[in-house]
Amino acid sequence: MADIFERKADVQARRNAVEMEISRLAHEIVEVDKKVRFYLADRSQNPHPRHLDLIEKIQRYRIDSSVSNRHLETLLENLQWKIFYYQRSWRQMWDNADNARNQQPAPEASSKTTAAEIAAEKEVEGDVGSRRSQYSIDHLWRIQQEKLQTYGVATDETRPAFNKRIAGEYKELSAKKKNGQEIVMTFDPVEKKCRLNLKGK
Repeated sequence: MADIFERKADVQARRNAVEMEISRLAHEIVEVDKKVRFYLADRSQNPHPRHLDLIEKIQRYRIDSSVSNRHLETLLENLQWKIFYYQRSWRQMWDNADNARNQQPAPEASSKTTAAEIAAEKEVEGDVGSRRSQYSIDHLWRIQQEKLQTYGVATDETRPAFNKRIAGEYKELSAKKKNGQEIVMTFDPVEKKCRLNLKGK
């Protein structure tokens, strides 16, 4: 009889721990939302919010079947819907911030490398994720990071190296592009990089 009570107490304690973790993650969403807003307001003074890490953590969160019940499953479902809506909101805020930055006049280039990066920062017409739009180099960099997380791979390519590579690819493809063609971005899981290519006739 004592063993039964101990097992029940253990299960309840683990359920309480799961409920507390779900509550903590829900609170963290609100905190990360603040960090996203601060970062987009001034990227030079505020750290990156690392919101993609939180999104992935919540999407992968599972409740152990030995302690799962309807109450906990409902809490988790609400949490995952919450991060889904915040993810859409963050993506929209990021796009708006990128567009605002791209409308600002670019500084004069002082070197070939700087000139190439500024050229790459011009919006590139693409069809990413089946959604035709205009994408800045910031957005392309973010897409590559999301793809790397999705495939569970890592790359040693730095942001400056990415800027330089995309600038070169964009310049080369722009010279080759014919009427009816467009520059699109695709992810190469072998090279672990997003690349620009021509699509169309």
